[in-house]
Amino acid sequence: MRILVSEGTSRMGRSLLQRLSEEHRLRVARPPGGETPEAPGIDVVDADLYDPEGARAAVSGVDAIVHTGPAGPPALPPGDSYEGERALLDRATRGTSVLLQAAVEARVSRLVHCSSLEVFHEVPDDIYVSDQHRPRPGTAMGRLGHHLAEQVTREFARDHALGVTVLRLGRMVREDEVAAGSEPDLGWLDPRDAAAAVELALGRDNAGARSWIGRWQVLHVCHLPPHPKFLLDGIRGMGFEPRHNFRRQWAARGAA
Repeated sequence: MRILVSEGTSRMGRSLLQRLSEEHRLRVARPPGGETPEAPGIDVVDADLYDPEGARAAVSGVDAIVHTGPAGPPALPPGDSYEGERALLDRATRGTSVLLQAAVEARVSRLVHCSSLEVFHEVPDDIYVSDQHRPRPGTAMGRLGHHLAEQVTREFARDHALGVTVLRLGRMVREDEVAAGSEPDLGWLDPRDAAAAVELALGRDNAGARSWIGRWQVLHVCHLPPHPKFLLDGIRGMGFEPRHNFRRQWAARGAA
């Protein structure tokens, strides 16, 4: 499969390139002034995916897109300025629309959109959260941006023959880099497990579903703690089992 990965320099992006390059032909978008992904054999295209011309160049000839989002709440510019918040909101809404419009025009059939479990920031930890749970992101622009970007993907799946899988990913942290005594987080996710979930989501071929409900699906992805908050029934039903479950951290807390 020919796949466009929206970036390849974050933890998530590097893990994706490493996992997907064995089976697929990959293209990575490098924005103006951006870093070059450290992965041999990857087609790197200089393109701003939030600009119509750049998006069209990047998606040309691909079968699927993995839009990393980025994974986790996007960072605001220094000072959390009003202009910074406006830029973030523009990226999440208009920017996502630009990329998806280019995908539709190029007849790309599959999109994996990486959102965040942070859209449930205001849901208490003692409530089970399924894939169907209504998001409660609050008003922080990073979390709200993720929620609004999800809605953009839903409307495109409603109106076009585009299969969209929204993966609400947990907070990225490598299991081998966390000290044993660190306070564990119910939403942790090792980027290697995140890449495995993306690979499974790429296997969904639902662009031809007659109803938009069949074309748009939301799945939760994180590790499996002893007493979970986030239910992973949907992605586990596709064969996903996280390999990195931070057992040392939970054992140190006495919750193993």
